[in-house]
Amino acid sequence: MKRTLTDALLAGAVLLGSVDPAAGLEPRPTEGFAPADAPPQYERARDYDVHHTLLEITFDWEARAVDGTVTHRLTPFRPGTRRVSFDQHGMAFRSIRLRDGTELPWRTIGDTLTIDLDRAYGRTDTLEISIDYRVENPPEGVYFNIPNKEYPDRPRQIWTQGEDDESHFWFPCYDDPNDRMTSEEIVTVEDHYTVIGNGELLDRRAEGDGTSTWHYRMDVPHPTYLISLIVGEYDVYTSEADGIPILSYVRPSFLPMAERSFGRTAEMMEIMNRRIGVRYPYAAYRQTEVQNFLWGGMENISATTLTHATLHDETAHEVYRSEGLVIHELAHQWWGDLVTTRNWDNCWLNEGTANYFEYVYWHDAEGPDRLHWELMTGIESILGTEKRYRRPLVTRYYTSSWGMFDQVAYSKGAALLHMLRYDLGEEVFWEVIRAFVEDHYAGLVVTEDLRRTAAEVSGRPLDRFFEQWAYRGGHPELEAEWDWDEDESLVHLSIRQTQETDELTPLFEFSMDVDMAGEDWSRRRRVTCGGREHDFYFDAPSRPLMVELDREEWLLKELDFHKSKEEWIYQLANSPTVVGRVRAAKALGDEGGADAVAALRLTLLDEEEFWGVRERAARALGEIVEDAAREALAEGTASPAARVRVESAKALGSFDDPAVPRLLEELVRRDASYHVAKAALESMAKLEPDGALGLLKLGLARDAWDDIVRRAAITAMSALGEPEAVPEILPYVKPGVYEETRKDALAALGSLGADLELDDDLRRDIRKRIEKNLEDDVLEVRSSAAAALGALGDPESVEALERALGREDHRRVHRACRRAVEKIREAEGRRAEGGELKKEIEELREAHEEMKRGLEELRREEADGEHPPLLDG
Repeated sequence: MKRTLTDALLAGAVLLGSVDPAAGLEPRPTEGFAPADAPPQYERARDYDVHHTLLEITFDWEARAVDGTVTHRLTPFRPGTRRVSFDQHGMAFRSIRLRDGTELPWRTIGDTLTIDLDRAYGRTDTLEISIDYRVENPPEGVYFNIPNKEYPDRPRQIWTQGEDDESHFWFPCYDDPNDRMTSEEIVTVEDHYTVIGNGELLDRRAEGDGTSTWHYRMDVPHPTYLISLIVGEYDVYTSEADGIPILSYVRPSFLPMAERSFGRTAEMMEIMNRRIGVRYPYAAYRQTEVQNFLWGGMENISATTLTHATLHDETAHEVYRSEGLVIHELAHQWWGDLVTTRNWDNCWLNEGTANYFEYVYWHDAEGPDRLHWELMTGIESILGTEKRYRRPLVTRYYTSSWGMFDQVAYSKGAALLHMLRYDLGEEVFWEVIRAFVEDHYAGLVVTEDLRRTAAEVSGRPLDRFFEQWAYRGGHPELEAEWDWDEDESLVHLSIRQTQETDELTPLFEFSMDVDMAGEDWSRRRRVTCGGREHDFYFDAPSRPLMVELDREEWLLKELDFHKSKEEWIYQLANSPTVVGRVRAAKALGDEGGADAVAALRLTLLDEEEFWGVRERAARALGEIVEDAAREALAEGTASPAARVRVESAKALGSFDDPAVPRLLEELVRRDASYHVAKAALESMAKLEPDGALGLLKLGLARDAWDDIVRRAAITAMSALGEPEAVPEILPYVKPGVYEETRKDALAALGSLGADLELDDDLRRDIRKRIEKNLEDDVLEVRSSAAAALGALGDPESVEALERALGREDHRRVHRACRRAVEKIREAEGRRAEGGELKKEIEELREAHEEMKRGLEELRREEADGEHPPLLDG
């Protein structure tokens, strides 16, 4: 029976009603996420079940083309099936035939290839359809890195990207996550190239003509989007975990950096095997860096693709680490690959679970401080997102599946699992994890499958838990305070939920630990809240020196705990968790005062303190704009820990003192850390000292890993907002400049051109320089150029954007161009409306002046006795 939400008011709150996930009755997200009229997205219906996909591929580098034969073995779902359809884009088909050679007629309409079968097939029939095809310069799905005159050192690479539905751009297929098949790849390339595919490498055969054929097979069923290929010149860094080979492919020049990025992968796999309780399920694990990848990484089954920026030098390593990305993609081999979301409504089951197992790894590898830091920063990211919009973790209301890959999916999904762990306890939670993987091994899942497994293992239905955390939006916003009853020796704790409630966000039901500590004693109590306000009383030997709520960050929440400054100072020094000490640092930054500065300084300079707490102490000192705080931060810039120097340099951007720019200049000139120089440049732009542009130019001259110092200087110049910055930035948008730097320079020029009063010739030069980038061969550069033109707002650029729309077939770039045109036209409309309004105001002003002149004339006439006196008002 379909159940709906019951609207009821209690103390001004909407009670948690019942959500039927099967019926898709979750409340709508707010408009910041999806329009109010966004239609629900329903799972795609399948006409057949694909059992196996075989790809036989060669590449034409110069034409950026794929020549291939794909063979799908499948079984129809319906009796009397006479035709089947596959997804494709812009392909030329040479022959389509059955396994016995029978040629089949076909036709394409839009992005659909429809094939007429030779007879009717039924539910017990299995047929193999082979499709010979060629696709030239596909806009998505397969990407060619090819050197040219501007980038002669660019590595020659080919790499594919499937998520969410890009596979059909490079081979005809059923391109949706709700089908699983095994796969095979037979790829012929020139001898000097390495091919990385999915699963087991069955064979590498030299053809004797300067080419070799590589044969991979993946025997664990998976969705189409997880099929991948990479071709390039690579060396390999090898390791092993539990007998499983781990192969990390890097360009030969990057090999010295491989251990820094990939050296902990074996440890990660051992921890995953132990924690999940299901051994890594594939023949090997491969991870490969590619140039100009679209994201940090992609978890193709058994063969992760990673950005080239994963590799970094020793100087960057002081602050920048690859392990978080590496463990996230490795965890996906279970969460997303072995067990896969059935649809993008439930994509948190891929992303949030992989995120959570990052946390699990950090705990086991580095201890509870790192776990608590990751939990805390993850929750902060959720709270930031939910200030912009709220949505259920599981929802059908979205306009693009890519919109689902937000911090709600990643960090709130991870938070849900952590809260489930707290509610169920360690032993039961890990039994749930193992049972879920075993029950759905090589299967497709939705959130209800996890609830059902957890309920069966724990004996608890968990309906309410999943309703409020998965099918609703928002989070508890809590205010708390405590006092001491000396006569009764009782701690009185009051907790109130303050969030606005509606159909989407209810009053939450949750439990929390309360930790109390005094001289030589400590106690923990667990409390449960479900209404608007709660009062709790705990006996204690003496007045506590510290009372903490959820100091291990089990609960997703926003907490405002009212305490005295003295207690916050005590908590900063004595809380046993990173979370407790960070909360104290933030509160002291809000409180200010000499005693707060003294406490924060001790934390900042404590080399034994966890680095994250020291970072937050620096941030808190930046909130206290006093000389003592500035002096403490200056000491922080001399710390041996680069992370502390970075945060100290950032925080100094709050102090309008002539000594600060000189210190920041020295950091840019002298500090060995790229990230410290970057932070100093950012603070310089905030302070805008005399000669700031000249100081920022120091950053343009500094080479660094990923060009981060030069990029920071460009962004800082944009923030400075001086016309003289434009000629400094213009050279960095031309081809030949590192692509990431070009993207930042394009954004800077768009921003400066919009904000400054520039002469017509310079504005025209900016526009034309940006427009040239709409034709670049790197799609991220094209997207950045479109966004920059939208920011610039020059109506003259609409023509170039519309030409780009006419030739642009990559959906992301097409969207960026379309949004830029819309933004410019909206601005034109506002200007036109403003012009009309200005005209009306001038007309009213003229009418008013005319009326004043008329009144003055009448007054003069009255004085002459020609008219009776005017009445006031």
